[in-house]
Amino acid sequence: MSSTGQVQNKILVEDWKDFKDSILFNLSIDNYQKDGVDVFNKEKSKNMGGTIPYRITCSYIAAKNYVHFIKEHLDDLLAASDNETIKILEIASGSGLWAMNFLLAARDEGILEKVCVYVSDFARSSLIGMQELGIFKDFEEGKHYDLFELDMTDPNSCKKLNGDKFALKNLSLIVMNYAIDALPTNILYKNENGLASVLQVQVEIDADKFKDISEVSNFKSDLIINHRLRQIDWDNDEPSIKEKKDLIEFLIKDLDNNQQIIFPNLAEKTILEFSKLLTAKGLIITADFPKEKNIDHSGLNSSDLFKANDIKLAKEKQVGYGYNFFRNTVAVSLDIPAYEKLCEFNNIQMTPFFSLSNPLCYLFITKDQDSTTLENYKNDFNQIFIRNNSGVKMQTLDKIIDLCLFPEFKAILGEALKVYSELDPYSAELYFAKAKYYELEQDYIESQKYFKKAFEVDYLEKYGKSPFKK
Repeated sequence: MSSTGQVQNKILVEDWKDFKDSILFNLSIDNYQKDGVDVFNKEKSKNMGGTIPYRITCSYIAAKNYVHFIKEHLDDLLAASDNETIKILEIASGSGLWAMNFLLAARDEGILEKVCVYVSDFARSSLIGMQELGIFKDFEEGKHYDLFELDMTDPNSCKKLNGDKFALKNLSLIVMNYAIDALPTNILYKNENGLASVLQVQVEIDADKFKDISEVSNFKSDLIINHRLRQIDWDNDEPSIKEKKDLIEFLIKDLDNNQQIIFPNLAEKTILEFSKLLTAKGLIITADFPKEKNIDHSGLNSSDLFKANDIKLAKEKQVGYGYNFFRNTVAVSLDIPAYEKLCEFNNIQMTPFFSLSNPLCYLFITKDQDSTTLENYKNDFNQIFIRNNSGVKMQTLDKIIDLCLFPEFKAILGEALKVYSELDPYSAELYFAKAKYYELEQDYIESQKYFKKAFEVDYLEKYGKSPFKK
């Protein structure tokens, strides 16, 4: 299988390697390092073309929701911190846009003097670019924000731009927008013997178009990606796989044969190491596109991917394997069950949910808090957004109804409906969304009940009377 049509003259760029070791990740990292903030600039970046959808997570409205959330829990967060201010670490800041909008919103909401954002990225060029562009010109460095070079898999790598080491500690919030999806990752399958297999890729280019890999300008259209599986050999495999035998077996044990799960190797390390730096009330919030919403690199529409959990169907239809390209970067979609199992295995509290403000999946992760507190945090996040953004009702309910089409979203959909029911319990839109939800549950009596209610409320609003009364 390949991501393009048949090509006669090929140049082999890299022979078979496990996906996490593929040259794709090195090429992707090189692009971030080289282009810095220009990766996100449509006019300046030839390679990227501004295709990373960072505006979804980094807009003023999105950043302001975090400010409202902190404001709601300000006393608890301050009490759990050794500081007079709340320390917020943004990992993989990229353009700096989220941090800038967060500080603007904090100023607008009157809590600017209570927060300090640690803006970090592994690409020094991005941090220098933020300075040159004056991203934080309205704020005081060392008080409202600081800039740090940081490898997101190693908290001890943190250093200031002058090279001085910096010890991260007492963090109330760690924000990761489109961060863990960029880390090297293994894609696993439970093979027909009930054992683990790992996805391998082979990378080629068209010799008639290119002399070497440096001429490639778009991974999706210029690279030929071939796929195969290899069964993991626990006796002879590499240490990074052998030492994770218990976790890998835990990840695949409930899968059907030939079903896929994404093993976020380095993301696990990131979550474990950085969760140690949280205060007693602190949490990690990640935001990424979920695997179920991934647009595959072979050009089929996203609905096909809901059926593509096993490699047989993937081979037949050439649907995606759980990763995607944004020009010259590679991103691995968020596999929610994988993170649930990973956190369960490591005794970390985690709850996933779909924000009502955008099409992303968020993970709320903490080490010390109980699951009830985490659920409350999650519900607050959506409720605060709806309370503070007028005109959002129809948009969010339309999205809930769209999610009703896909069984994979059933649990998260139920949670979203619960949150919305507390805020606007009698709307026709909500009744219709509930009808679709119960239809998904195959509870057709409840489904018909809510369809009837939706029709009645809508009719009452339009004509001033119930359609069911004479």
